[in-house]
Amino acid sequence: MKNIFFISAIILCFHSSNGRFPQAIKDLHEKNCAKEINNLTQEEREKIDDFNKPETEAGKCFLTCVFNQIGVMKDGKIDPDGMKATFEKFLKDKTIQDVMNSIASDCMKKENNFEEFGGCDVAPKFQECLLANSEFEKVKIYLNAQD
Repeated sequence: MKNIFFISAIILCFHSSNGRFPQAIKDLHEKNCAKEINNLTQEEREKIDDFNKPETEAGKCFLTCVFNQIGVMKDGKIDPDGMKATFEKFLKDKTIQDVMNSIASDCMKKENNFEEFGGCDVAPKFQECLLANSEFEKVKIYLNAQD
């Protein structure tokens, strides 16, 4: 089976060598986001698995569910404390944690905490901002070295 979901922000945001999320996150979201998964086409799921921004409402809601499950979001909003805890849990290197916290903080400032977005649009917008930051390349290099 393919090595899949991790976040996104990371997602999300935590990139493995083949561009997919780790099994721990996959297990969590398959259990808790089953409704959202069932609404996805296979093509959309593969795109999201490969860190592409979701294009359909079903894809956006799936990513939102995953962000909620791993603690990056709470009650439809980005949760800075939950996000920091997620980075600490999945990124063992303190320097890389600091890089991710800095990128996330920059995104939060840039987009006014993503308050203008609602529903299932928050997670994809946050993911897009994280991945667009040039510093994110350091996180990718770190995670590739972990495989």
